[in-house]
Amino acid sequence: PPNVPSIAATGCSVGTKQGFSIIQYTGTDNASDTLAHGLLQKPNFAIFKNLSQSGDDWIVYHTSLGATKRLKLNTTDQADSQTSQFNDTEPTASLFTIGTYDNINKLNNSYIAYIWHDVPGLQKFGSYEGNNNSDGPYVELGFRPSIIILKNIDNNPVWCIIDNKRDPDNPVIKYLNPNNNAGGNTNDAFSGTYPIDFLSNGFKIRNTTGEVNSGHTFVYAAWAETPSVNLFGGSANAR
Repeated sequence: PPNVPSIAATGCSVGTKQGFSIIQYTGTDNASDTLAHGLLQKPNFAIFKNLSQSGDDWIVYHTSLGATKRLKLNTTDQADSQTSQFNDTEPTASLFTIGTYDNINKLNNSYIAYIWHDVPGLQKFGSYEGNNNSDGPYVELGFRPSIIILKNIDNNPVWCIIDNKRDPDNPVIKYLNPNNNAGGNTNDAFSGTYPIDFLSNGFKIRNTTGEVNSGHTFVYAAWAETPSVNLFGGSANAR
């Protein structure tokens, strides 16, 4: 039948109101396999990991790249084409298509997938163009962020995770690298030269580094400091 996944989940946790699901599945090594993500609209961001085989990359789908390209969360590699990751097929409101590569669909291997879509006032996934200027781009989110993940998709600088807990005041300069297992110098974070302002409705880049603002395209994932929706999809703020 149409729209029925070819791989059944072996475990799942789905928050349809929050636009986030965690899906566990077993690989089949079949081309064009489909996996139900449990959400109510097309995903914007997803991370896949092989649990059975050490050394495999963490594979990232981002809506700004599309299904013809991938990123690797554990490396600094720029976005590249790899048909066997998502079979060059965009996810739908019900299904995620995966290929036959070991890090996403090896026969009898167990996998975990973390999958999100945009939720106004809670989380947003997109891209911006760097201007290589200390007066960098402003990115509108519709909320004040609590955590942002950034990656240059055209070049090989590190991933940057910036949050409002390790560095609560602007400019935010402490960051983490998911591609690096080295410890930082303060609260397990590096203190770098990538100042960013967390603003009431988005964020503003304040530097010219390749990590966050060279003449390239950058993708981001951002979550709100004070979500405007609660766990049931209603207003989180008292009236």
